[in-house]
Amino acid sequence: VVDVLNPLAHEYKSIGTVKKEVAELQEDLAEAHKQVH
Repeated sequence: VVDVLNPLAHEYKSIGTVKKEVAELQEDLAEAHKQVH
């Protein structure tokens, strides 16, 4: 069971990291957009 759960936990963590990076990117874009206008 652990062998099955470990890769899943790893995938889930990776998705969480990507979501965080995307959120930070969106904030950067919003900030840049404000500065342009």
